[in-house]
Amino acid sequence: MRFERDKFIKHGEWLSYTVNSNEHDKFVARFKHTRSKMGKFITFLIKNFEVEEYFHKLEVERKSPSKILEAKGYDPLTKKQREQLNLEIAQYYKELEVLNS
Repeated sequence: MRFERDKFIKHGEWLSYTVNSNEHDKFVARFKHTRSKMGKFITFLIKNFEVEEYFHKLEVERKSPSKILEAKGYDPLTKKQREQLNLEIAQYYKELEVLNS
């Protein structure tokens, strides 16, 4: 069964999912310092995971939400953040070259 966007429930930094109306909502992830990334996380989850697959990895295999998504290519950084990080890395290597010359 695929994830459905309208079944996600946001409680501040907590994200849960209603699997069916007979059960309590299931914990999906906590966004302690990055609530702004919740939408990107949900979209990736919907596109790349079945409900059973994600909760098996979370509850049975005891993997963290970020590790589960990263295993399928999730990048928590925005395009702008990734570009900034790449610039910082390039600058670092240029400085190393100068020091080693």
